[in-house]
Amino acid sequence: MKGMFSGCSALTSLNISNFNTAKVTDMYGMFFNCEALPSLDLSHFDTENVTDMYSMFAYCKALKSLKISSFDTKNVKNMSFMFFYCSSLPTLDLSGFNTENVTDMGAMFKYCLEMEKIDVSKFNTEKVTNMRGMFSGCRKITSLDLSHFNTENVTNTNTMFFSCDALTSLNLSSFKLEKVTDMGSMFFACEEMKTIYCNYAWECAESTSMFSYCSKLKGAVAYDEIK
Repeated sequence: MKGMFSGCSALTSLNISNFNTAKVTDMYGMFFNCEALPSLDLSHFDTENVTDMYSMFAYCKALKSLKISSFDTKNVKNMSFMFFYCSSLPTLDLSGFNTENVTDMGAMFKYCLEMEKIDVSKFNTEKVTNMRGMFSGCRKITSLDLSHFNTENVTNTNTMFFSCDALTSLNLSSFKLEKVTDMGSMFFACEEMKTIYCNYAWECAESTSMFSYCSKLKGAVAYDEIK
């Protein structure tokens, strides 16, 4: 089903209630750029064998209701750009997501502009290597529970929280970032951020503009916008 409805930019309704997806392995870009579609009910989808959900709902700019709580994602490896630019989506129920085999979460929620809360507290991120831009542009989110995130294998956190304008604090004390090679602009323009909790001093060769425009940030080290 890779790209099945991709580019159907004028589509305003879609009845796929009779689809049997039991043997489907690829949903890459399935609804990509269905930018006029206001709602999708996929509660009947059997996704047990799906391994790729890259950009599945990317650029669904009008989407305000998305029912995917029944998704079985235990075999999915790629969730990057999955909800990219779902800019009208206010809520998302991910309570049933099993992410134990996911390796790529890059830009997964990037530019979910209207979303005020994303519950990823049950995500298993043990195999994830890419978190680049994961929450970038989520401007209305006021809190994020990342206390159970395992980041031991992550190599890229560039722009991970870029322009999360409403976040005032982040507890990243469980983060282990020894393998990360790029932290550039990780917290860029988090303008309301006052506190970031971490358990040790992070070191990374590429950390350009990591805290730029985080002028309210306070901590043990004096704020420097270029560091």
